Amino acid sequence: MALSIMKLRMLISIVDIALPLLVGFLILELYEGTTGAIYSQQYILPSILFSIISFVLLKNQKLYDVASLTHPIRNLWRIILCNAIAFSCLIMFAFGLKISDHFSRIWAFSFPLASTILQITLRTLIGLWVRQERNITNLKRRIAIIGTPNEAKYFMSHLIGMDAIFTEIIGIYSEQKVNNNHINNMEDCFYKGDIDDLVATVRQIRVDDIVIAMPWNESRDFHAIIERLRELPVTVHLAAAPVVYHYATAWSEGFGDIPALTVQTPPLGGWGTIVKALEDRFLALIALLLFSPVMLLVALAVKLDSPGPIFYRQKRYGFNNQIINVYKFRSMYQRDESKEQGVPQATQNDRRITRVGAFIRKTSLDELPQILNVLDGSMSLVGPRPHAVAHNEQYAQLIDNYFSRHRVKPGITGWAQVNGLRGETDTLEKMKARVEYDIYYIENWSLAFDIRILIHTVFVGFVNKNAY
Repeated sequence: MALSIMKLRMLISIVDIALPLLVGFLILELYEGTTGAIYSQQYILPSILFSIISFVLLKNQKLYDVASLTHPIRNLWRIILCNAIAFSCLIMFAFGLKISDHFSRIWAFSFPLASTILQITLRTLIGLWVRQERNITNLKRRIAIIGTPNEAKYFMSHLIGMDAIFTEIIGIYSEQKVNNNHINNMEDCFYKGDIDDLVATVRQIRVDDIVIAMPWNESRDFHAIIERLRELPVTVHLAAAPVVYHYATAWSEGFGDIPALTVQTPPLGGWGTIVKALEDRFLALIALLLFSPVMLLVALAVKLDSPGPIFYRQKRYGFNNQIINVYKFRSMYQRDESKEQGVPQATQNDRRITRVGAFIRKTSLDELPQILNVLDGSMSLVGPRPHAVAHNEQYAQLIDNYFSRHRVKPGITGWAQVNGLRGETDTLEKMKARVEYDIYYIENWSLAFDIRILIHTVFVGFVNKNAY
């Protein structure tokens, strides 16, 4: 299994959260002996508090970034400081609540110390293991540069000082195509094309950061480029002018000591990706267990109602404009799609829809197989609804920022759907409204927002007058 940044962060997070709890319990058992279990309940809360406070502080200090995880010795003092602050908080709580006499002093001082030593040891071992990992590509920070030759070259010369093992420069791109001879090759990086070529590259491979390295007096060009990149799920930075490189503390440090201003971040970057993934897998498993009897009945009804397969697979655009197969219960008579032009949307009293199909479309039961899409990672429970490939290409030409919908995975339900924008989009205004709701969801995502949409779906989203 290939190791990714998300999996590495999740692994270290689990270790950091669980370790103080396990160490605290073991020390208590060793110290109290057979009576430890009697008193262990009162020790659970301080162990949990220490674990949570330490984790929050470590996260705040960016000690879950790849550079920190792979160089734990460099961050030794920060790990110790975070745990020392967490321990100090416990002491203050105990003193303020006048409950310090309820706890063993040997336990109170030994478990944070032992936990910190083990934490540093495990981080060191994991860091060494990661550096020996053959498939290290997924851990690399992939960077693309947009800019004029001089600025791009100057920025690249400073990137060379970063950890080469975990940094990969995809290439240099310009606003317009230029001659290869105008850009000097450095290392394995070379001119790759214009912004359209960069967008196509991001659609094909993972790119983490795009750096715009251009003269500051070209502000109009900055705005146009950033607007063009809004549809991509990447972090976009403005590189400082070369003179600022000598005063790195004057600006945000986006690339080690290289000053860069972040102007765009992925809507679900960092920990949001992990939270969303856990939410999807956990709730999808529960939904599959709850709805499996209903799905079996619907499958039987579809099979008995008309000849043809039970499931229907349709190619649609997913995350980052990648084409995915979306599963649904078949609700139409089997037909030869190769003889059809385009993908006509279902309309009211559509003759293609079967009797069972009309019911399951009206009640959204035809969407239930998409739980499998959520479990395989191609979709989320909540997100912009995926559109057919032909519809995507059509509306992308008519609606600004249409492709911004694909900065997150598509969902079974979404903010647009619970607000009545379901079913046929027979006018351009309806699709524009749907896109506006989708972009609002993406830019304001939170776990609470997802739960709110799921609750709305249960009460108002399944049956809708516009679903046919």
